Amino acid sequence: ERFFDNPLVTSAPDIRFYAGVPLVGLNGHHLGTLCVIDRVPRELHQEQLNALKTLADSIMAHLDLRLSHQQIRQYTDDLQLTATIFDASSDAMMVTDADNRIITVNPAFTATTGYTLTEVVVHNPNLLSSGRQDNDFYQKMWQKLNVTGQWDGEVWNKHKNGEPYAEHLTINVIFNEDGTKRLHVAVFSDISHRKELEARLAAAAKEIEDLYNHAPCGYHSLGPDGTYLRINDTELQWLGCEREEVVGKLKPTDFFTRESQESFRKSFPS
Repeated sequence: ERFFDNPLVTSAPDIRFYAGVPLVGLNGHHLGTLCVIDRVPRELHQEQLNALKTLADSIMAHLDLRLSHQQIRQYTDDLQLTATIFDASSDAMMVTDADNRIITVNPAFTATTGYTLTEVVVHNPNLLSSGRQDNDFYQKMWQKLNVTGQWDGEVWNKHKNGEPYAEHLTINVIFNEDGTKRLHVAVFSDISHRKELEARLAAAAKEIEDLYNHAPCGYHSLGPDGTYLRINDTELQWLGCEREEVVGKLKPTDFFTRESQESFRKSFPS
C-alpha cells in the first residue's frame, strides 16, 4: 500500500519487491537507506534480513572510518599550522600545564629571555620574575584567570642574566570538556624599547615644565572665558598669589589698575 502509486512501480522499471535498512551514523542521524529491489514479488527470510542489516552496519563502519580519517587529517593539519605559527612568532610564547609547569616554549622565548627549552621545561614560570610585582599582583592575576580564563597586562620579568625588562603579557586558559584546566598559553611582547621612550619623553616633558616655570619671563595661557588656564611660577611670584587662587578663577585684568582696566576695555570692547 505504501508504494502502490510510486512511479517506479506504476511504470519502468516496474518494481514489485523492496526491502530497506536505514543507514544510521554514530551521532544517531539517518543518512539514508541500503535497499534491495526486484521486478518480481519476493519475501526475505530472517537470515537474509540479518545479512542486510550486517551489510548496512558494514557500510556505516566504512563511512565512519572515512570520516574519522578526514577528522584526523584536519586535526593534523591544524596542529602543523599551530606549530608553524608557534615557532615563527616574533612574540615569546610559553605553554604550561594545569599545575603551571612549563611544557614548551618557542624560539622567540629563547631569543628574548636567554633560556632554552631544556632549561625551563617542568619549571614554574616564576623563574622569570623580576621581583617588581608583589604577591597581591599575582593573586589578582590568578583570580581573574580562574574566573574568566584570560588575563593581560604589563609585567617586569628578567632575562637569564638577571637583567629586568618590561613586556606585555597575555595568558589564556585552555579547558577540558569537563571544565577543568588543561593548559595555559602565555604570549610575551617585549615593550622595553617603548618603556625607554616613555621614560625619555617624561624626562623631556619635566625639563620643559621646569624651563617654563622658572623662566625669567612670566608665561600664562587663558581659557575660553578669559581666566587663567596655566601660569608659570615666575608670574605667580610677581602676582603674589598661589596657583590654586588663580587658575580657573581670575583673569589678567583682575590685576590691572582701574586706569588700565578702562584703557583695556576701550581697546578691546568685546
